[in-house]
Amino acid sequence: MATTIRMPSLGESQPAATLVRWLKSEGDAVQAGEAIAELETEKSTSDLEAPKAGKLGRIMVAAGTCDVAAGTPLAMLSHGADDVLPNFVPAPPAQAPASRPVSVREALNQALSSALHSDPNVILLGEAAGADGGVCDGLLAKFGPERVIETPPCHQAVTGMAIGAAMTGLKPVVEFMSWSFALQAFDQIINNAAKLTAMSGGAIQLPLVLRGPHGHVPRAGAQHSQNLAALLSHVPNLKVLAIYDAASARDLLRQAIADPDPVILLEHDALYGQSWIFEPAHGRDVLLISYGASTMVTAKAVELLKARQIDAGHIALGQLRPLDRAGLQAAVGDATRVAIIDEGWPQGGIAAELAATVTELCFAQLAAPVMRICGADAPASYAAAISSAAVPTAETIAASVTQLAGSSANRAATTQAAAFEPAATADLERHIADAERSLAALRVKLAPPR
Repeated sequence: MATTIRMPSLGESQPAATLVRWLKSEGDAVQAGEAIAELETEKSTSDLEAPKAGKLGRIMVAAGTCDVAAGTPLAMLSHGADDVLPNFVPAPPAQAPASRPVSVREALNQALSSALHSDPNVILLGEAAGADGGVCDGLLAKFGPERVIETPPCHQAVTGMAIGAAMTGLKPVVEFMSWSFALQAFDQIINNAAKLTAMSGGAIQLPLVLRGPHGHVPRAGAQHSQNLAALLSHVPNLKVLAIYDAASARDLLRQAIADPDPVILLEHDALYGQSWIFEPAHGRDVLLISYGASTMVTAKAVELLKARQIDAGHIALGQLRPLDRAGLQAAVGDATRVAIIDEGWPQGGIAAELAATVTELCFAQLAAPVMRICGADAPASYAAAISSAAVPTAETIAASVTQLAGSSANRAATTQAAAFEPAATADLERHIADAERSLAALRVKLAPPR
């Protein structure tokens, strides 16, 4: 009797998944436990395994189909010649449609593949460097174990090895499973990668990329769910980049590999499965500034604010260090209210640095103090409800920005004052000039005769 292969349940927080591709075709023999398809959610990539041995029959869900609910029939599995697979319909080719948008994970994979292909000095190493299904999917098979090196989970040793390789002229890209794990490597990152070029008077160049996910991960616990952008951005001579969509993932990784100095590339588990592309927004009432995964959440908040008659602008930063102060000032433009969204801890965070910079550069035009909307100042909880409430959401961002923007009357008054400021200044200068002339005439009239 034929067996129906269904979409498995991937957890309470992941009711559906994308069927990225089929690893087997109709008619192929499969063994029990063998991977037959690749599944992807916002948080992870996994393999769909055959529940029994047999022959893959009719495929009912095409590769590239998104939001397939748990329990949905995906394919039929026959176990003998007498099995009847009803309503057989040839499935589409076992690959994602060409028109399917590229996810962040795929964009990173493409950038790595392009760099390994075009520059023989680029090498990839890390615990998951040779793994299939993730960012490095297929790279080991394509470029071989001398270019794509799987390592034990010894982050300090791997980082030190990569620094030594960079000193010889290679261009290593280190894959961290998580930046929380890479805390073990901070001695190598801060005391060697960030300092050797300066300590050698420029004689040593370190074309090194350290990349991996960081930030809030639901139900991952305090040690695996933390935003480390501020820690890394505090260190001189490290360039720190943070992806926020699929286009930035590809472009920033290419930029990082081409850089002659050490680069930190911060990714995010919540973004890997996303093919969303950020579009900057322009607004007259308030400007929102974000980076990383907070950008997607902030974009949703902008839509909520529209329903409240608040016209919010939105920009995203891809480079956190060195901070482009002139570019930030230009992006703020003539905004009079600014809010900064950062899922990290508030004290000494990225939002604090950006708020200070905006205040220093744009103080005269601000109608209110720069607002910071940050994650809770506490370790992340394992409990899903508490964990999700500890970082900014679209709803909490919209509520805070509504308070910042104030009433429509106040916003109109601010806009009107800004519009009439040049005229008011001219009137005041004219009145001062008239007063000075009148005073001069009075002095002449009261002067004693000579």
